[in-house]
Amino acid sequence: MRDLIIVLGHFDQTVHLTAAGRERLELGIALLRACPDSSLTVTGRPPDGPDRRAFPRTAEAREYLAARGVHPARLYPFIDSHNTAEDAFLSEPAVSACEPQRLLIATSDYHAERARAIFEQVFSQLPVEAHGAPHPAAEDELRALVQHEKRALQDLKRNGLYRSVRKSAVFRSPPKL
Repeated sequence: MRDLIIVLGHFDQTVHLTAAGRERLELGIALLRACPDSSLTVTGRPPDGPDRRAFPRTAEAREYLAARGVHPARLYPFIDSHNTAEDAFLSEPAVSACEPQRLLIATSDYHAERARAIFEQVFSQLPVEAHGAPHPAAEDELRALVQHEKRALQDLKRNGLYRSVRKSAVFRSPPKL
């Protein structure tokens, strides 16, 4: 079965993968190995400022994947995005090019349910599975993340995707796909 694995990147404010980002990539690698006909892409926000293209954050992810034996031919161009909704909307070119039978989303465990819901709304014609990697965080931080996800998922279910994200400058008008 041909799948497209979309790893939702997790980077710090500079250009480096966080521990959570590495966990998500490891999950993506495991999914790629379990699905030999699949391809993988990574999302992530490029650095802000004038050097934003000098060293895209995804370059470190590409190097990480190569060091773990992922062949470049199995990678789709990475996606510069700022949040999960953008991850989904901006994945459309990769989905169209790959023509997968399903989407496999690799993210953190606390984020998997909402990520799945967002990708299902954008790609309603495809089965979507979200897989969660353990998120290395202190208990208080993790509790806050879980609470945020619960509120955001309730908002998404109540208002739909566009109304839930329209507060973001990126989505002041419907995205063009």
